[in-house]
Amino acid sequence: METGLIKDDQMTGNSYYNSTTHARFGRLGGPGAWCGKKVPSILHVDLTVLHYICAVATQGFDDQGYFATEYRLVLKTDGQETLYADSNGIRVSNCSL
Repeated sequence: METGLIKDDQMTGNSYYNSTTHARFGRLGGPGAWCGKKVPSILHVDLTVLHYICAVATQGFDDQGYFATEYRLVLKTDGQETLYADSNGIRVSNCSL
């Protein structure tokens, strides 16, 4: 995502605080940070085709003290959701959000 291969319109969130915390800023090393306002906050990245996800990294918004304390990685195809891992690296399956 950091390289820009994933376009801004492929990244959506269920909420954000202001214009500098919009989903398009959910990239490492970017000019802002995505910060959801709702609980749970959901950042959706449409990869358009099936990919192997080899790693997940998170980064806080240092100026504001915002950072992720936990997350879930979910694959959704054909309306079916499968939770693959949580922030502790625990593999889980057949979970709905």
